[in-house]
Amino acid sequence: MYTTPGVYFETVDRSRPAVGPLRTDIAAFVGYAERGPLLIPVKVTGWRQFVATFGAPLPNGYLAYAVRGFFENGGAACHIVRVADPDAAHVADVVLPGANGAPALRLFASYGKLHDAATDAPQVDEGHPVRYENPGAWANRLSVSALPASLGATRTLGSQPADGLTTYVAGLSGFQEGSVVAIHQKEANVPEYRRVVTIDPHRKLITWDSAIQGLGDLDLTRDFDLQTVEFSLLVHQDGQIVERHLGMSLSPEHSRNVAEVLRATSNLLDVEVLVDWEGGAWRDPARWPADADRAPLLGGFDGLATVDKVDFLGALDALAKVDEVSILAAPDLVLRPVTPTVRPRAQTEVLPCQTLEPPPEGKLQGIVLEQRGNTDVPLAGVRVQALESALPSVLTGADGIFTLQHLPVGRVTVILKRDGYYGAEITAQSRLVLPAEAARFYLVPLALPPALSLDEIFDVQAAMLRQGERGLYRVALLDPPPEMLSLEDIQTWRARFDSAYGALYYPWVIVTREDSVEPSVRSDVISVPPGGHVAGLIARTDLGEGVHRAPANDVLAGVKALTALVDDAQHGILNALHINCLRLLPGRGIRVYGARTLSSDPEWRYLNVRRLVSMIEAAVEAASQWAVFEPNNQVLRQALTFSLNGFLNTLWRQGALAGDAPEGAYQVKCDEDNNPSAVIDAGQIIAEIAVAPTIPFEFIRFRLGRTVEAVEVGEL
Repeated sequence: MYTTPGVYFETVDRSRPAVGPLRTDIAAFVGYAERGPLLIPVKVTGWRQFVATFGAPLPNGYLAYAVRGFFENGGAACHIVRVADPDAAHVADVVLPGANGAPALRLFASYGKLHDAATDAPQVDEGHPVRYENPGAWANRLSVSALPASLGATRTLGSQPADGLTTYVAGLSGFQEGSVVAIHQKEANVPEYRRVVTIDPHRKLITWDSAIQGLGDLDLTRDFDLQTVEFSLLVHQDGQIVERHLGMSLSPEHSRNVAEVLRATSNLLDVEVLVDWEGGAWRDPARWPADADRAPLLGGFDGLATVDKVDFLGALDALAKVDEVSILAAPDLVLRPVTPTVRPRAQTEVLPCQTLEPPPEGKLQGIVLEQRGNTDVPLAGVRVQALESALPSVLTGADGIFTLQHLPVGRVTVILKRDGYYGAEITAQSRLVLPAEAARFYLVPLALPPALSLDEIFDVQAAMLRQGERGLYRVALLDPPPEMLSLEDIQTWRARFDSAYGALYYPWVIVTREDSVEPSVRSDVISVPPGGHVAGLIARTDLGEGVHRAPANDVLAGVKALTALVDDAQHGILNALHINCLRLLPGRGIRVYGARTLSSDPEWRYLNVRRLVSMIEAAVEAASQWAVFEPNNQVLRQALTFSLNGFLNTLWRQGALAGDAPEGAYQVKCDEDNNPSAVIDAGQIIAEIAVAPTIPFEFIRFRLGRTVEAVEVGEL
């Protein structure tokens, strides 16, 4: 306690950051998805979040099944990179015209609310949420309705100021700076428009952007009406409303400016305002979006038909910037697509209805089209069926037109299917009397990704291994191509690789199918590569026991069967070649029964050893950055030694390092011997670390012997 006034000095030791273990459970997956940003890493923490961002599993795609298997097996977080040909993938959009026919708004499929892959903070640009285009045929199922709206209406009070720049009103509810206001009197048939510059809530005074004096037949000595001008947008998916954006304005100063509202709140759409605001086009009500009823978004294409290895390599380049990824998989790299066959949907059973009078019957006439460039081409042979009707499906004629009868009046769900096209399930309106113009429906050609050659698959998998070899502290889980799943072929495929930063798993797994293919015409199961499920098991092991524990001899969740059964003799052959087998063991379930890398170096034989050392390297690198530009002296060397010893001692106590004592588990050397004057003069400091990782037991032998008195069992 200080009692005498004066200057006092107090010495405080500056603490050094301690080295701590890093997360090693975060995975990354590369593959095909229905929707989502293209070639942009997106972090997801659950299966539902994946479906909300990237859509349901594709009929031809393994990515979704790999991610589902990851979370089913205990994974907590992963990064997803959607792959497609960026030159061929198109974004669906629609242009809403004004009353005069001139374009007012362009709405297009978009995805926002992304978080930075490194900091996990929301991505913003000049204070606004960053959004990415969301290409794909999925958005062709969207449509938009535009409706007029108004947030406020009031009347003037008494005689107004003669300059016409300000107006006293009865109330200000719904009025704000930037509001566009329609001004009219009963005698005037056409309103005039002004924009609110400021509002004085105490005096109930509005200041306009320009004087209202002399506006048409407006008489400032008599009361007149004021009403704000806004509009609302309803977003439909398959005919059902999925988003409502109410009371928006074209005014940039308005708090509900259409661009700001959609970019901040919509999960589906972004907007481009096509009205020249600065030029005063907003004063013309004919330039504001006219009423629109379910205007469809068109032109969305997946860009899968022309995918090649370059697109996968681009996805890997995007992941190279995400430091926290420790496990890498690319399940769709080995995809062999099959064109799905469309068959009629099972008929809906209609229960008999006893009424005094039969209900009125509705009709629906439509035309099915395909958009080719700027031309709509009718599609013949499209199978059309209404879910609410027990009648058989009908086919469109050469002109693409179909007619459904004997429907309930009102909204009905229409199923459209044709081989080679994405199916559609759309809500439409049946009527007592058919309108003059048929309802328009659009189908999109099915885009099947090509099957990459074995050499292309090898090139991409080799690039996955190089990420770990070049210091990114991650391992790649390689999936064998389906044509290399025989006992001989898997050995041939394994012979292509020699790296401690990868592991190969065999065979494939059989899981429950979950995609948009009609349940009545598809199998309930599907064969998928095992990488996603194994990644989840690795993450579960890391989170539960630590990275030092071998991710093996654990049950794989979510797997119903294996594509091949490996017996003991086959396992012995494959294990010697560092091929990790999945085994169906009686009474013990389906288990991963191997944890070896693809390295020929005996020191890096085990996957957990490679990953433990990588974690140590990454943790030491991240926690030692404070030492840069510090004075290179004995104090610095001792501080580094103390920090590293504390970190390694913690790992030893957790069982990650072998040895009965710390001296036998690790060593840290950072002194004058390995930091001579030449090293110091070069501006360097060297700390040498040696560790003895624990090695998993693959073979446990017991010796059974008999003595005169008893049977003895001893462990070898």
